[in-house]
Order: sequence, then structure tokens, then C-alpha cells
Amino acid sequence: MDYYIMENKLQVEVRFDVIECLIQQNQWIITHIPNAFYSWE
Repeated sequence: MDYYIMENKLQVEVRFDVIECLIQQNQWIITHIPNAFYSWE
């Protein structure tokens, strides 16, 4: 993704979310961490 942004000379930051999906006792538990890390970390 960072390559695409740089090649097209876009002036935006590249950040990624983390989504965790677990199943416990037949029930889904979903955790979302927005902007968890940048592309260069």
C-alpha cells in the first residue's frame, strides 16, 4: 500500500487497522483496533 501511495504521489498517510476474530463457546468475539500501526513500523 505504501508503494502505491508513493508511486501516485498522493499526500496521505498509510495506516493499518487490526481486526481480531475469535470464537469461544460458539460465539464470535471481534476486536477492532483502528490505526494500530503505520506502514513503516
